[in-house]
This record gives sequence, structure tokens and C-alpha cells, in this order.
Amino acid sequence: MTTELLATLRNDNDGLEALIMEGNDKFNYRVVLRDSDADATIVVQFRHNYFECDNIAREFLLNEITHINGDTL
Repeated sequence: MTTELLATLRNDNDGLEALIMEGNDKFNYRVVLRDSDADATIVVQFRHNYFECDNIAREFLLNEITHINGDTL
């Protein structure tokens, strides 16, 4: 089973990355918060709507987004 990646947001200055993906059988979406410099996942959160994941990602990236792939709000 594969999970579709919907959007990637990065803060290259601080080495942070947020991935918004399809969810699981209980939640529609997930957001994976990563330290891209260390190539490590910090936390995975599941949410019912995309807007919540986008907000979590932007907050984690300190609203300093330097690169975006995919759909964002």
C-alpha cells in the first residue's frame, strides 16, 4: 500500500520540511514534520481536513517557506 504525497513545504534556511499526505482508514490526511538536515522524522499528525495539515506545516516551518511542491492553501 502506498500513501500519496500531496504537498511538500520546506524551510531550507532552518533545515525543516513538512509533507502533507493521504491519511489512513480513520483520518483523511497526515502531516509529517521532518528535520531534513538530520534526515529524521520528528512527528506525524493525522487530521480530518487538509486546512489543518497546512496550518500545522506552516507553523512548524516558522512561516518561512522557501520551497513548495504540490497544492497548498
